[in-house]
Amino acid sequence: MAINKEHIKLFASQQLTDEIDGGGRATGNRVVDGQVSILREISRIDRTGGDGAMRKVFISVSTDNLDPFPSAHVILTEAPEDDRCGAVQRRLPDRSAP
Repeated sequence: MAINKEHIKLFASQQLTDEIDGGGRATGNRVVDGQVSILREISRIDRTGGDGAMRKVFISVSTDNLDPFPSAHVILTEAPEDDRCGAVQRRLPDRSAP
């Protein structure tokens, strides 16, 4: 059975906050577009003065088989709807890193 885009899932970290813990480890809480918000709404004060917010999320292949998935990569293909916001992605060296 081939691995398709439907098998690629996004999962939340333990804390979706800007705290010093860095978000924590991966959870089984799936981030579904339009149902789960990773970031909070931008307040008027944050928009005026400028604010940065980062969230750690995890990408995983979720299948019922053990097919290999070589050369996996992630590409941000769409900019945020708000033109005053940006998006950055970063790879951590270990999936279980806090």
